[in-house]
Amino acid sequence: MLLLAGCGGHKATLPPVAPAYPGATDAKTAKAASYTSTDWTLPAGTHDTTVYDWYVAKLTKLGWKVTQRNETGVHAEKGRNTLDVGVRGTTLEVNKG
Repeated sequence: MLLLAGCGGHKATLPPVAPAYPGATDAKTAKAASYTSTDWTLPAGTHDTTVYDWYVAKLTKLGWKVTQRNETGVHAEKGRNTLDVGVRGTTLEVNKG
């Protein structure tokens, strides 16, 4: 008999992959084969450039090396890990590989 833990009506809640932008709510984290992603809802009127500036400063303080920052997002690396930050409307998406 094969017994699988976590099967049935219960779904594991995964922690966010990075610190949340101030005021971001409703974190939803999902795991894929090669990365884990967290989506948050941003406060109305939040500008993507402000979010990217915040993540560049925060990730740098946490030891990440920001290797790319442009109008569509931020890419950072720490050891073998990568982190990508993007804003799509009021959704903040952070992927950790």
